[in-house]
Amino acid sequence: MVKTGCFSAHFLRFTRNDKMLKSSILVFMTFYALALIVRAVMQPASLPLYLLMDAGLAGFAFLIVDLTKKRELPADVLADPFIEMAFAFMVLFALMSIVPRISLPWWDVGQIINKNIRFVVPVVLMALFFKSSIQEWKIVVHNFWKDALLGIVVLACLLVPSIFYSGSLKYLASHRLSVAQLAMALGVGFVHSFFGAALPEELFYRGLIQRRLSVGLRSPWSGVLLAALFFGIAHSSANASWGFGKTFFDGFAEAVLVQSFLGLIFGVLYLRTRNLFLCMGVHAFINASTSIAFFAGKLGL
Repeated sequence: MVKTGCFSAHFLRFTRNDKMLKSSILVFMTFYALALIVRAVMQPASLPLYLLMDAGLAGFAFLIVDLTKKRELPADVLADPFIEMAFAFMVLFALMSIVPRISLPWWDVGQIINKNIRFVVPVVLMALFFKSSIQEWKIVVHNFWKDALLGIVVLACLLVPSIFYSGSLKYLASHRLSVAQLAMALGVGFVHSFFGAALPEELFYRGLIQRRLSVGLRSPWSGVLLAALFFGIAHSSANASWGFGKTFFDGFAEAVLVQSFLGLIFGVLYLRTRNLFLCMGVHAFINASTSIAFFAGKLGL
């Protein structure tokens, strides 16, 4: 846990040096307050748990900053960040309108293809149209061992609360998978989650949106906060279908209280490492660990 004094010092330093950050915090906290109100009305007993979890995740984000404080990262330079982002969104909405849903239910292959078309194609077209190189996208790994160690620390801190929150811990206790079966479920789940969620989402939300908001607003932390908020809200409809409540409002509350704060962790990782592969790996493993029951069932374990 990050010490209170350390947390306050980080917070004051960021807000003092970043004029845009105060406005971004206000936007983020407005949506957060709305989510708390929805949760208080619909599931009041769960509110303390969400507040505790979010406080822990926010503190953990500053711990990541502490762990990477010795890194010197070059500032991003983009000529037309908002134009690039607008172009990508136009392509995204066009694809959502014209590309039919692919019906391949086996292991959700159709859904994975659809998602990659909608999120990866706009990024690729934007990169080609504005002549961005792979190096400029910060995808290439520069500090593999340092980033790998950081990823292990992040996963070690997030794994237990993630499987507890998702119900995976209860499933593991009742089904008693062997070590080999658990490794198989996690391995298959990692690959499935990497291509089905981590790759398209990190490329779009962190590589595209966060970078361009950070540069366009001249505020790296505003880019982290707003991209995380957008990442969370985009999960609202899916949350309802995944069983987190029965209405869109339930899904919205879950999205802001959970996915936005996970997006905050991914965003800080990207801000402090400029390594999208690291974000994708952590994202995929968290998804796999919270869906052990699904993947074990698919494998007949």
